[in-house]
Amino acid sequence: NIIDNNTRIIKSSAGKTFLNSLEGGYEELDLLIEGIKLGVIKSSFFFGSPGTGKTSFAKDLAKLTNYTFVNLNISEIVDSRLGESIKNLEMFFKKNISEEKILFIDEADSLFTKRGTTNDVFEMERLLTVMLQVMDQKRKAVIIFASNLIDRIDKAILRRFDMLINFDKFRIDIDKAIQNSEIVNEWELTNSEMKQISKYIKEIHNPRMYDIDALTKKYLINSKLEKVGKKYSNSIKEYILQINKERSENE
Repeated sequence: NIIDNNTRIIKSSAGKTFLNSLEGGYEELDLLIEGIKLGVIKSSFFFGSPGTGKTSFAKDLAKLTNYTFVNLNISEIVDSRLGESIKNLEMFFKKNISEEKILFIDEADSLFTKRGTTNDVFEMERLLTVMLQVMDQKRKAVIIFASNLIDRIDKAILRRFDMLINFDKFRIDIDKAIQNSEIVNEWELTNSEMKQISKYIKEIHNPRMYDIDALTKKYLINSKLEKVGKKYSNSIKEYILQINKERSENE
């Protein structure tokens, strides 16, 4: 079943990694959190460039509200046959909307495309109708759509959401982000090592990119390989010296 293959469910635990990694100016995100807790916000649309933290914050949002995070890969559904697409989408919502869950649907532009910009308007409109019907229903679940291509989405559709949040405006504090990185906590790195990682990321990457874990892992792997390489090289040198010494003694 497509829904089963492309839906990831993550149980929540306390924490707010993304918020703690920002330079500031996240009052809008706090408003969303409180609105969900009070039950007055049931939908939001996240937009911004790739890597700006849309998915990361959606996961944090589930933790902070004690909801379950559910991630739906919508592009896989849209690519399937029309009849199956509608059925799978309806099944997904039927299964999830009556519970306290954050339903995160990325690549929303594949559904909410402006009319005339797709070759199969009829199919897309049927899927869109299902989405809008669900958004109008009374439910416990919070629906969050995300997209990198906000300009492709009809403004009339965007007005249906309780909140629109632009993630391009948030700035990541690299040092804070590294301290909050899951990889750093797993490896139990020292302050000196974290400073080296921070220097590495700042030199080659845009500070707005929210891929600290991946970059940290890359740095650690490269550093580990370098150490192993040096150790291996020294071992070879020692072995050659030992062989030469034995040869000299036997001559």
